[in-house]
Amino acid sequence: MLFLGGFLISGLNMLVMMLFFNIFLGSHMVFQLDVYGGVILFCGFVLFDTQLIAERFNNGDTDYVRHSLDLFLDFINIFRRLLVILASKCQRVPLSPPLLPLFPLPPCPLLLSPLPL
Repeated sequence: MLFLGGFLISGLNMLVMMLFFNIFLGSHMVFQLDVYGGVILFCGFVLFDTQLIAERFNNGDTDYVRHSLDLFLDFINIFRRLLVILASKCQRVPLSPPLLPLFPLPPCPLLLSPLPL
């Protein structure tokens, strides 16, 4: 799995460039591509970092803090992107009055919580 390093770094560079150009474009599709592509990319980084940690440990590197920090950052990036995906699915869609009793929408917990002032 160590051969994936170059591909993953190239993919990360492409995501950063896409986000930079999306500042000027403002495309929702590019944003969605970044979110879903980022989840897949950082899952690959989890695989790569796990293999890299095992290889470094076999070579005598016992820096547990750095190894755990590498994986922690990968999981935080995956978690952030999954939150964006789940929050985008939790938007209320206005329905016409005849369809309202037939297909009630479940309450969105993100919209029901009061905002702190």
